[in-house]
Amino acid sequence: PPQAWGITDEVSAARLAGRLTLQPLRTFEQPVQLKDPAVSALLRTYVHCTAGPLVPSFAPFAARARSDAGWRYRELATGHDAMLTAPEDLAELLLKPRRT
Repeated sequence: PPQAWGITDEVSAARLAGRLTLQPLRTFEQPVQLKDPAVSALLRTYVHCTAGPLVPSFAPFAARARSDAGWRYRELATGHDAMLTAPEDLAELLLKPRRT
């Protein structure tokens, strides 16, 4: 249900409910292989959403990103679907320049 993803607004939950699908298993089994060297130059940001029932599920990924110098680690006090629950905050966070 949308509430599991942190969607508590009834209108957003109703809109999202009809669009939810299961995540394909192979997304967990097959690693992404990026062969273009330009990919390593891209800015990578991990946004850890710190509210809702899914926080424990994402904690190991957040810890890994937080300790990896190749990633910017950021937090938002919202549920997993920040693009729906906090779009302005998410955009602001992603558009901030990298600190050196």
